[in-house]
Amino acid sequence: MSFRGRGARVTGAASGMGADIARLLAVRGASLALVDRDAEALSDLANNLASDLANATGGATVTTHVGDLRHDDPGLATGAGSTSGHPPPV
Repeated sequence: MSFRGRGARVTGAASGMGADIARLLAVRGASLALVDRDAEALSDLANNLASDLANATGGATVTTHVGDLRHDDPGLATGAGSTSGHPPPV
């Protein structure tokens, strides 16, 4: 299944299931808005996914937001509090 032209917001994206989901969506062409509280791990994942997205056609992108949904803006989960340029959740 292709996700070209679609966007997805992945919370908890820096490790575990969140990272696995982000990788799966990236190789299928989705633009990604990744959210996690671990800035270093999130940056590493975004850099790795950039090469996956470069190989998938359709102009998909990766954006990141460092935050903790428990303590920061709860709108991060839905996009209501995110910065512009983040794709909408799938």
